Amino acid sequence: MSTYTTNETAMLQSFRNTSKECCGACDEDENMSYMNAADLLQDLGGTKQSIGGTMASLLEKGAIVDCMDSARGSRLNDFILSDVDFDS
Repeated sequence: MSTYTTNETAMLQSFRNTSKECCGACDEDENMSYMNAADLLQDLGGTKQSIGGTMASLLEKGAIVDCMDSARGSRLNDFILSDVDFDS
């Protein structure tokens, strides 16, 4: 299990909250945590650079996965939690 910074934990929680708002859960069976950089910027604030840096770190740690497109029709790629059991 990875150790997460304060910014990483806030971002992971944002993904988790998105899934819970969509389907009422965020676990191995119900994971609807699809978000892109613009969603995260709107939700968390900060700068594009800070959001991108945190996303890159979470990708490297394997906590999120790049979906390579957007099922929601966005021009930006969606990302989804791969580590739904992170310590919050």
